[in-house]
Amino acid sequence: MSASTCAPTPIPWLGSPSPRIGRGGRGGEGLKLQYLAHSAFLLTTDAGLRIAIDPWRNPGNGRWFVREFPLTEADLLIVTHDHFDHDAAYRITGLPTVMRHALEMKLGDLRLTSYADWHVPGHSSAGLENLIVVLESGLEGAPVRVCHLGDNRFPPAPAIVEAIGTVDLLIVPVDDSRHLLSFDEVDGFVRMFEPSVVIPVHYDIPGITAPESTLGPADGWLERQARVRRVAGPVSLSPDTLPGESEIWLMTPELD
Repeated sequence: MSASTCAPTPIPWLGSPSPRIGRGGRGGEGLKLQYLAHSAFLLTTDAGLRIAIDPWRNPGNGRWFVREFPLTEADLLIVTHDHFDHDAAYRITGLPTVMRHALEMKLGDLRLTSYADWHVPGHSSAGLENLIVVLESGLEGAPVRVCHLGDNRFPPAPAIVEAIGTVDLLIVPVDDSRHLLSFDEVDGFVRMFEPSVVIPVHYDIPGITAPESTLGPADGWLERQARVRRVAGPVSLSPDTLPGESEIWLMTPELD
């Protein structure tokens, strides 16, 4: 689908849900969020559905990472755009269904909606489609809405902003080199979607990111924020665990 058509296409789940989905149900703990460095995450619903987003790899002619992305089992894989630091599908095991285009689907208590917009201009990315992904879990009770921006431009198409509305958790790229977005653009995304939690991604992480990437840390942007928490280990997201005031969560990557 062209990014000029921002509305997602509703589709049913293709075939019956895999028998492994729900086998490891988590008993009402909320949506589990695990950070896998750079822009990559693994999310697990209460029913045991595993969603991987944006696994990374090194480019064919250079080095951005000092180690390989861990083999990770998932049921769904979402690739927000076709750049090496977001598209290492071969590192995701379990024969996942791969999502690369705008769509809307519902499976159990999870709704996935992805909107086609454009990558930040520059970086040889002119005309590159980027997906903004919204995952809504807990549809049977009090839902939690997570938005992953990929490497989206600021601002997105107005129709996309209106369709998304507010979210509970926003995943946004930011680093001190302003590789993708300026600090003001990052803050603009936060004002736009009014999340309770903001997770910065796509910045230099010692021991994972290579100097050749030219990415900086996120320290300069973090210093501008009023409430910053360092979060180790996976977190379970539910209305009860979300903060009353907006916070920045600097998550520790879990690769081992």
